[in-house]
Amino acid sequence: MITDIEIMQNKLFLERSEEFLKEFHLKKDDYKQCVFKDLEELLGEKNAKYIVISPLYSSFVTQSYEYRLGVYGKDLYLSNLDKSIYRELPLMKRYITEDFATIDKYMLNHMEIEKVTDFQKKDIKYQYSLRYLMTGRQIWRESIECFVEYINKKNGAALNDFNIVYGLYMERGEHFFSGNIV
Repeated sequence: MITDIEIMQNKLFLERSEEFLKEFHLKKDDYKQCVFKDLEELLGEKNAKYIVISPLYSSFVTQSYEYRLGVYGKDLYLSNLDKSIYRELPLMKRYITEDFATIDKYMLNHMEIEKVTDFQKKDIKYQYSLRYLMTGRQIWRESIECFVEYINKKNGAALNDFNIVYGLYMERGEHFFSGNIV
């Protein structure tokens, strides 16, 4: 059974995620410069074979909304390389924070507050914020496609036998790019 708060959140997220993407795309050139710099730095690491982009669930609890960009050798997580960069997606924190204010207002006006504990309120917000992960995944995918095109123009051989993966840290991920596929 879908509750009133879930209906409200579904509607809110649908509207806000569209706004988020529109605003992000207006500023994506600035973001790409920053991300490309990070990715090139990781690509330049000796023995690098993988870059893994991981959303950090813990940062969604702490409300910093970060992603970890890590570089690894041929044995991926078993490699000795341990360089990483932490990056926020621009605008994400602002959108989620504004959405939380809307959710708070809704709960105050439409729910019996004494029935909703502080823990439940925090969990409602945490679960809501995780919806932005799919939007973030889409942004990272687009950024990686642009990065691959950029690097291929600059130095096509740099991505030979190289992989860029998106997924949870130390878990199976989705290959956004694989240089060893013919």
